[in-house]
Amino acid sequence: FKPLGPKDLQAWIVAETAAREASFTPEGMACYLPVAGTDAWKISGEIEALSALARAKNGGRIDAALVREIAHLQVEESVFDFLDAIGARRANLALPKMDALLQQGETEVSLLSRLQAHLRGLLVAADLTALGQASKDRLARELGVHPFAAAKLLSQSRYFKPQELEALYLWLID
Repeated sequence: FKPLGPKDLQAWIVAETAAREASFTPEGMACYLPVAGTDAWKISGEIEALSALARAKNGGRIDAALVREIAHLQVEESVFDFLDAIGARRANLALPKMDALLQQGETEVSLLSRLQAHLRGLLVAADLTALGQASKDRLARELGVHPFAAAKLLSQSRYFKPQELEALYLWLID
């Protein structure tokens, strides 16, 4: 399997899920897309597990609650919650989430890498905003992320001055 671009991801997920006699509810898809990534091999395995659970429990419907039942998706979702708290300048929320992730087995290197990528996304969003070219679709293309993630980055970038993001990003990669 090869990595999928953000445009093709949702359509591919829908087709793969239908082939397994299941379907996502809108809420289930909204919950899954931000944590799916773009690795088709990984997503295929997750869809297989979600579809089997959905057929057994929900008549083939994959809703948000079912998505959260998959343990590794819960950890991934927690990583996104941590990054969202950082992006919203909510240290009071970010620190407990970081502690919980470390206790769940996430490594410092993994979290640092994710934080660097998130700050880079915020920096690109701030730059596009300063140029008057900010849109979720443009940012999604620039970063190779899903438009949902791009919209969150655009929203969060407004909490920072561009020079703050640049200084923080440079500090993290140093």
